[in-house]
Amino acid sequence: MAVTAAALASSDCSSRGSPLGKYPSRMAVTLERQSTTGQTTGLRAWLDEIEQMGQLRRVHGANAEEDIGAATDVLQHAAESPAALFDQIPGYDPSFRVLVNGFGATDRIALTLGLSLGLSRVEVSDAWRKKIRGMQPLPAVEVSDGPVFENVRRGDDIDMTIFPAPRWHPGDGGRYIGTGSFDITRDPDDGWVNVGTYRVMVHDARRLGYYISPGKHGRLHRQKYFDRGQKCPVAMVFGSDPLQFLAGCTEVPYGVSEFDWVGGVRGAPVQVVKGPITGLPIPTDAEIAVEGFATDQETLVEGPFGEWMGYYGSGSRHEPVLQVEALYYRDQPILVGSPPGQPPDEQARYRAILRSALLRDEIEKVAIPDVTGVWCHEVGGSRLFNVVSIKQRYPGHARQVLHAASQVRAGAYAGRYVIVVDEDIDPSNLEEVLWAVCTRSDPATSIDIVHRAWSTPLDPRIPPERRQVADFTNSRGLIDATRPWEWCDQYAGGTCLRKNYVSRPSESFRLRVCRPRPRLDCGGVNVRRIPRAIAAFALAALWTAGVSAAPATSFSGQATLVNASVPLLGKIVVGDTGPLPASGGNLNNSVAVIDLPGLLTAEVGQSSASGQGNHSSSSASLTDVALTVLGISITATAVQSQAEARCQAGQPQVSGSSQLAGLVINGQSIAVAAPNLTVALPLGITVVVNEQKSSTSGASGESTANALHVTALGIEVVVASSHADITCDKGKPGA
Repeated sequence: MAVTAAALASSDCSSRGSPLGKYPSRMAVTLERQSTTGQTTGLRAWLDEIEQMGQLRRVHGANAEEDIGAATDVLQHAAESPAALFDQIPGYDPSFRVLVNGFGATDRIALTLGLSLGLSRVEVSDAWRKKIRGMQPLPAVEVSDGPVFENVRRGDDIDMTIFPAPRWHPGDGGRYIGTGSFDITRDPDDGWVNVGTYRVMVHDARRLGYYISPGKHGRLHRQKYFDRGQKCPVAMVFGSDPLQFLAGCTEVPYGVSEFDWVGGVRGAPVQVVKGPITGLPIPTDAEIAVEGFATDQETLVEGPFGEWMGYYGSGSRHEPVLQVEALYYRDQPILVGSPPGQPPDEQARYRAILRSALLRDEIEKVAIPDVTGVWCHEVGGSRLFNVVSIKQRYPGHARQVLHAASQVRAGAYAGRYVIVVDEDIDPSNLEEVLWAVCTRSDPATSIDIVHRAWSTPLDPRIPPERRQVADFTNSRGLIDATRPWEWCDQYAGGTCLRKNYVSRPSESFRLRVCRPRPRLDCGGVNVRRIPRAIAAFALAALWTAGVSAAPATSFSGQATLVNASVPLLGKIVVGDTGPLPASGGNLNNSVAVIDLPGLLTAEVGQSSASGQGNHSSSSASLTDVALTVLGISITATAVQSQAEARCQAGQPQVSGSSQLAGLVINGQSIAVAAPNLTVALPLGITVVVNEQKSSTSGASGESTANALHVTALGIEVVVASSHADITCDKGKPGA
């Protein structure tokens, strides 16, 4: 049973006031659809692929003024959250779409790079580094036509305002059509084609403002034309093959075209068409593309725009304008959005994987030995806080790494801190890195400062007086957090006992202390070896401790009052009984008042789980429940769920149910009768009322009942959850 969106629509609006936010409740209906398998080249085939992976949400009816930007902010701040495709955007052609958070999950990044799925972010970065090692660019191939020309506008027919470019942040100076986009330019000296991602603002129907930080390849090209008194030809793409977009965000070597780089990665050339106006190459399957010219004689105020450090660092200023001479777009075009936010965000996540691999590769290319790991941390926007781990080989090795890492191209732009650690520290683990900084560095002797390094007007730490004279440089803090080479063999040993691996008694057993290294490499404590007989005895004790003969019938069950996963707040569990032992027993929990600001309030909560005889059961109940998700209100005077599993003649029987009194969703009273009542709400929010799941297999059966189960973009909240299961002893009469 489903409740229609229209029945729940409301015009109530309020501004964000919590990590979840409160947004206008204008109806945006999310529909489920069947997915198909496609190739991973081209944006549309890529979308088919990630939809089959269960990582795409389709949202209808969200507005471009506030809804899409707000939803994007929630999504990109939750690791491993889905991508979202918005359509039927009010005020625009309903077939025009906006894609956000495309790279918000590690598997989607791996898919784009042609790597295996299921890897950690560090494993993806390492696999990527190995894949591109020795990779040779493959020149793009020019063809005569492509889907990008399905719709062509010239002259007065051009109107860039027809596209639903969102207002990404409340303080932005306008709508930015270019965040998940790239600009294409050609060096007037040698013909090198560059593809770079720079922000693009819509001024009016035919003029686009675009900002490029000093030192970026696209800005170098543009300035060469300006210095000659010439117009700079530019093509811009606002929706493309995801790998082409990643190429535009990556430090591809000077003089190498990103299109050729993509061809080398894929092993197949990128197909491009020659732009009729500028002659620049445009991908044949681009979703939206423009051609035009920019001069230093025509500028307009661009910005402010919320940037990747999490601030409006660059303010607003006059920037060159692209006068659009031709507009091309596909039927049902997809505008790709990847707006920056306070890190860690979507941009930081995919750039950490790519930039960490590039930085390590560049350090090794300058002949520095024994680099064991590199990570450009997401919390620093994958630029401001970079860590390198090494196996020290000689005096000065650590300092050499620090200075190189801060100045090779992948680490030079807009950096802040570089830290070098010993190989026993995981450079991607902030806790381990800061532990090394706190215990192995000395503020007076372990920190070098580099002055006047390459930065950007986006840096909020550049003082006003230097901004006024266009001094956009900063300093770098280089921290040596390694054991000092000169006396590393005398450095105190660690106290943290870690199990490197513990195998079963029939296999070998070893313990290591804080990832020790041999004394020769100054890595600390040597391996603590345990005689085989003692190891076997210890393992036998570990594997058999507390274990007795299994009961004839075994039980399992658990109940929780609230179980939520919320961006910025993390995992929240309230009123958990804990898991019921296989031997059965009784577990209880009670809470007088629940107050989770901006999310949920409730009173008088009780949860229980029990198992005995031939019966397992659990229950959870709450009164005066008030839940708010993205501005949508859900209230109930009382909710309760219960689940049961029992054995009858050696066969499992299961059941579950929920009762909700006074249920109101977004101002609409809801009568609960049948199980699994589904309510679709704005911004991809789904509420399942009286959710029931049960199954039996052989001698085992289980049942789960959730009074309320709310999911949104990156948010999940379960209220009053009960679970019970049982495994029957078929040989026991009456069981």
